[in-house]
Amino acid sequence: PYGEARPDDDGRRHDSGDYRVATVVRLTPEDAPALAVLRFGTRLPTTDNGVGLDRDALDFFALLGGRVRRGALAVGAEAGVGINGTRDPVFEQRDVLVYAVTAEYAASPALVPTLSAVGNVPGLPERDVRGNEDLGEVRLGVRAGERRWLRVELVRGFTEFSPSAGVIVSAGVAR
Repeated sequence: PYGEARPDDDGRRHDSGDYRVATVVRLTPEDAPALAVLRFGTRLPTTDNGVGLDRDALDFFALLGGRVRRGALAVGAEAGVGINGTRDPVFEQRDVLVYAVTAEYAASPALVPTLSAVGNVPGLPERDVRGNEDLGEVRLGVRAGERRWLRVELVRGFTEFSPSAGVIVSAGVAR
């Protein structure tokens, strides 16, 4: 356990992961040559300081982003601020620059290869705080489908606390 986390009663622990609520607001008309968006949201705290559930603070992020498409090639970027709470009473939040840069080539609407770099960097020189380490990763993927889509990405971290390697699988429905 970390900090004041209480021991569990039956020798087992359950961590359902974090819950995030977010939205995207389009800032440009649909027929504009470029897309501009405002994206913001929060990671909700856990309400129980049980073993393994050491996130009892509210996190917030807000980013401005843009995307330009020229033929089959689309390039986008976004950057903003993340305000991450900690469990350390003398270091209650960590402010970071959050960024993402991505490119995709839609030669065929059925298969679209993508390349992205995402991560965060501390705003000021700060110490590492458990759960708020600097992160950065490169993602190489492919998206299949248009209205209903599936994306598979290979992930490779490039900072000390990032995943060394992994796979992200996501699916969705476009309106």
